[in-house]
Amino acid sequence: MKIIFIAGDHPRHRFIAQVIHHTGYLSAIISEGRGPHVPEPGEQLEENLADLFRYHFSLREQREHQFFGNATGLIALTSPSPQTH
Repeated sequence: MKIIFIAGDHPRHRFIAQVIHHTGYLSAIISEGRGPHVPEPGEQLEENLADLFRYHFSLREQREHQFFGNATGLIALTSPSPQTH
């Protein structure tokens, strides 16, 4: 079995990619750059909701780094050796 992992580039995605890689089944990663981990709220939000929005994403960023550690960058994959049947 081989796995192609499609994900974003936030710490939780990099962590899962590393876990799958260590199983030996990961053959490729497709990663989308998701922009800032703490996005800015839209201008249409009232200030109290904008504050809540910032708080939520700031806390998510802190907790992801706390839980997933330093899962920085994507892993480098080596090409699998050709299999003969």
